[in-house]
Amino acid sequence: VPAPSPAGPSVAVTPEGGSVEVTTISLAEVLELSKHAEAGPRMMKMDIEGAEFEVLKQLLSQRLLCKGIVDLLTIEWHDNFFEQDTPGAHCDECRDVRTKVLNERPTRTCSPTAFEDFDDESYLTDGQPWPDVSEKAKAMLSTSNGSTAASADMFKGCSAIFYDVGANIGTHVRKLFEPNKYKKAGYLSRFDKVFGGRSHRGKPSTQTGLCAFLFEANPRHAHRLAELETTYNAAGWRVKVFAPAIVSTSTGEVKELWLNGQADDEHMNWAASTIPFTGHSILAPRPAGLAVTAHLVPAPSPAGPSVAVTPEGG
Repeated sequence: VPAPSPAGPSVAVTPEGGSVEVTTISLAEVLELSKHAEAGPRMMKMDIEGAEFEVLKQLLSQRLLCKGIVDLLTIEWHDNFFEQDTPGAHCDECRDVRTKVLNERPTRTCSPTAFEDFDDESYLTDGQPWPDVSEKAKAMLSTSNGSTAASADMFKGCSAIFYDVGANIGTHVRKLFEPNKYKKAGYLSRFDKVFGGRSHRGKPSTQTGLCAFLFEANPRHAHRLAELETTYNAAGWRVKVFAPAIVSTSTGEVKELWLNGQADDEHMNWAASTIPFTGHSILAPRPAGLAVTAHLVPAPSPAGPSVAVTPEGG
């Protein structure tokens, strides 16, 4: 069996839903490392399907929800994930966490991060062409996609930072650097306010200091995000991808990720979660006695054929 491609695995999911195991990355550790970056604006988008409560609780306790570390955080809350009888889908303190982060008071050392309850799902399937970058330029770059290793070095030369936490297929970062392709996106006004005008953001990162860091748990998106990382770096825009990686409170832990149980390709890409959510027919519970109903398939690679694994082995 050939080794998985550096681009990361793709995943085909049965209509009944299912789960895969994915390694975690600590957002707190990443933000601690970001203190090595040059001073400048910091913005985060968070859409992590119910995991936001435990992650934000840790960030709050470690005094990382402060301006200068994260100035503005736009978020989609998922309280509804915990309003069901599915095993594991209970969080007595979730609303308490939400109340605390939204009402944090300034201290001598911390001006609290500004929160905005905002979700921009425009251009969800993208459809826009990649920037015109030569294959030679892309071939000269190596991608670290699939790695959960973060270091202070990745912040060198970065003064303006955008974190896409729950990146899906990466359209928010495309809106950041190529806004003219996404003129109807509601998020553009936020980018304009935090990072400056659209023509400015389109310049190379060596001139603007603008860097983007993407985190996505769903292995189905890893191959595309690897292509985004390589293409954008070749175009002169600093982008680093962590995928597949579950944003959590520690790095290197293996967690179960529940995948979408809807049969059509578009909706299969939505709502991968560490919580076995059954509401709105998004995720179907795993059938009894079946260890894994998601089929892990390595992304196409010159090294050889891909491999589909059935519940019976393979």
